[in-house]
Amino acid sequence: MATYIIAGGSGLIGGRLVKKLNTLGHQVKILSHSKEKLTSKTNTLTSFYFWDPDKETISDNLFLNADYVINLAGANVNAKWTKDYKKELLDSRVDTTRLLVKKLNEENTSIKAFINSSAIGYYGSKSKVVLDENSPAGDGFLAEICVKWEQEVEKLHAVPYYIVRTGIVLSTQGGALKEFNNLMNMNLAAPFGNGEQHVSWIHIDDLVNLYLFLCNENISTGIYNAVSENWTANWNDILRILAELRGKRMLLPGIPEFVIKLMFGERSEIVLTDLMIDSAKIKSSGFKYEYPDLKAAIQDLLNKDI
Repeated sequence: MATYIIAGGSGLIGGRLVKKLNTLGHQVKILSHSKEKLTSKTNTLTSFYFWDPDKETISDNLFLNADYVINLAGANVNAKWTKDYKKELLDSRVDTTRLLVKKLNEENTSIKAFINSSAIGYYGSKSKVVLDENSPAGDGFLAEICVKWEQEVEKLHAVPYYIVRTGIVLSTQGGALKEFNNLMNMNLAAPFGNGEQHVSWIHIDDLVNLYLFLCNENISTGIYNAVSENWTANWNDILRILAELRGKRMLLPGIPEFVIKLMFGERSEIVLTDLMIDSAKIKSSGFKYEYPDLKAAIQDLLNKDI
């Protein structure tokens, strides 16, 4: 059994990852800002360690006897993008990554690999073009965050590293699918704009399995897109399938693009961006998706409520 250090272990993805690791019998060290959590214990396999990236402090001996570090830390992009919150979105990713990289470079550790989250927001919005890991960075605030985020990872020289550019994560517990579910309960679910924007999505369990694959398989280090094989899906497809599976209906026409921009401002780029992201690199490395089909993925999430 291995020992994993998880930053962002209480978030949507981190929580699911920790649960999977515990199920497999692995030890997990979760980095936390909360001093109260340091004395708590959810089970015998999970413990909490304090860190404060603002003050560049982290628990002593954190890396002792640990095997892997997975960094998922970052403020929620779905909150309102005020000037202050935009700074928090950037700092919560760049500062946390910088601290982990700095400590790993300074200490003589047994860490086998460092895996850092990023996002397909790196590519900006490039409709009608299929993008892979070699495609250049795009424009916009999300792209700016991802570029600066990844630059911190690239400063790591002590251990091998992987950067995971994550697409839209499907889960009933958070993100777009949860919002659509809630709106559908009120018969208010409608596409964003014309709904034809390509959505590069991934089932949350496939994402968790991808992180474990990077840790446990001897594959080339570097950048990997974490998206489904089915990058031809769009928002209309997601809503239509969700409505069909739930016996509900989606409202047509969709919410006009100018209304979305008025409602969400700069944050509207999250749902209006049109991206077709290729996942050939991780597939050619041997990774197998459990949920490559959109309908099967949504059905599974609804059945399990995850």
